Amino acid sequence: MYLGHLAAGLILKARVREAPLAWLLIATVASDLLCGALFIAGLESAVVHGSLVFGHVEADLGYSHSLLGTLGLALVAALLGARFGSPRIGAALGLAVLSHYVLDVLSHRPDMPLIGFGAPADVRLGTNLPLYPWAHYLLELAWCAIAWAVYAPGNRRLLFTIIALMALYTNTIFGFAPPPAPSNAVFGASMIAIFGITPALLLWATRDETKSLSR
Repeated sequence: MYLGHLAAGLILKARVREAPLAWLLIATVASDLLCGALFIAGLESAVVHGSLVFGHVEADLGYSHSLLGTLGLALVAALLGARFGSPRIGAALGLAVLSHYVLDVLSHRPDMPLIGFGAPADVRLGTNLPLYPWAHYLLELAWCAIAWAVYAPGNRRLLFTIIALMALYTNTIFGFAPPPAPSNAVFGASMIAIFGITPALLLWATRDETKSLSR
């Protein structure tokens, strides 16, 4: 899942108005930012079977995307949110981090470990939804539409931003013109860039609502 992760941040912002949207958006993709760094460090990896399409990626995500690792990251986010904001903000940030694991289990191949960290006997969760590109794409698009409707149904700039980003995402799902499979280091750097730029675009698209919801 791509934009669907950040959509969870929009929904949480609508429910916890005092939570900074930037914090929530970063929290929803913290696992992927960590994953990108671990790819560069050689501690996590992915193998692409054929063309670079999401359904062809077999990933080893034993640290950043394990349930145990995600819970640890969520706890850190919650404690920081409570320390520098409030308990409600801390809870929202913790849920934002945890939402990443839940959404990835629903939208990944079975590569989401429960324990991770090299555990010899582990369970890897996933629905194999990427093997059904249209279902995968339409479900994520619907989830993003729900987030838009909950957060700011009158914001056309946000709606057009979501549509544009999801249109760009079609190549990752359907592989109309897939690029060559990158090295793990390039893969990781790309993840960090994508999940750094996309939250910034959503912040730009929601700047008016961010001001009003924070009052």
